[in-house]
Amino acid sequence: MNTTPTTPEPAPPGGRLEQAGLLLRLALDLLSTPFHLLAFLLTRAAARRRLARDIEEHQS
Repeated sequence: MNTTPTTPEPAPPGGRLEQAGLLLRLALDLLSTPFHLLAFLLTRAAARRRLARDIEEHQS
């Protein structure tokens, strides 16, 4: 009786075209992420300034 655990065979690597497509997608994801993050942070900062200004106007 064989009691050693069997490991699944690794999937064969895709074709060169598939690998190039995945590499391109990864590159685009890495390039686009910082711009989205920067845009998010800038819009949050603008909203925070607007809120602070509204609070000051309401208190005076």
